[in-house]
Amino acid sequence: TLGLKAGESLLIVGESGIGKSSLLRVLGQLWPCFQTPGKVSARFSRPAGRNLFFLAQRPYLFDGTLREQIAYPVWDDSLLNQLNDTNLKRLFVDCNLEEVWHDRRHELDTPGIPWADVLSLGEQQRIQFCRLFWHAEWQQQRENQMTNTSFFSILDESTASMDTASEMKVYQTLKQKKIGFLSVAHRPTVIQYHTKVMHFQFNLKKELMYEVKDAKSMAEEHASLLTKHLKPMRSRSKDRRRPSTSSAELRIDAIAPKMPRGPSGSSDKKKETTPL
Repeated sequence: TLGLKAGESLLIVGESGIGKSSLLRVLGQLWPCFQTPGKVSARFSRPAGRNLFFLAQRPYLFDGTLREQIAYPVWDDSLLNQLNDTNLKRLFVDCNLEEVWHDRRHELDTPGIPWADVLSLGEQQRIQFCRLFWHAEWQQQRENQMTNTSFFSILDESTASMDTASEMKVYQTLKQKKIGFLSVAHRPTVIQYHTKVMHFQFNLKKELMYEVKDAKSMAEEHASLLTKHLKPMRSRSKDRRRPSTSSAELRIDAIAPKMPRGPSGSSDKKKETTPL
């Protein structure tokens, strides 16, 4: 049994094709949950209604203005009406989209711009996070702490096309806003933003197993392995001596020298080659 409380987060890791995204799609109710006959019945529960938001690897941008992209899906007219320029700028900054804001702030309500073609895939993924943060903020204000529900998000490789700085920025914002989340990501730099890590792997009998680890200890383990790997690399690079060249010489090692040509156009000696 695995549960996440308000503000907690889980990173799912494992080799490619092992079923990480499939699990998230079942939790997001995008796929049905099938039962294997004779096995223990699997069950899951999730926040009801609008307290769960799903972000896919491939962002969905439609034929609408940039402001409408952030307000989508429009659960209520206030999602769009309350999304003023001040709120938009804050969301763009939270998602490391300052340059897009600077370049496009005068086109927020301009129709006919194909945003799926104008923005890079990494920028589109950050637009998705603007969408997530705005809906989480709207939902939490609407409930006004009258209920004990919390906002959660499911991130299915939704930062895969971002640069490392942008990926870390959106995860930092998730933590600051106390949004609970389950995510699949591949860079070890994001481990630190989770509270738990679920590691899927096959055992010697080819049975799918999983282990839940503390994210902090796993992040320290990865940092230790990286440091151990880099130290000998640095020492070897210091000891490596490069062949000296004069200021008037361009040297390329492992390339056969060009032989002088005779009167007939052929080389005076047999051509020698050095394998690369």
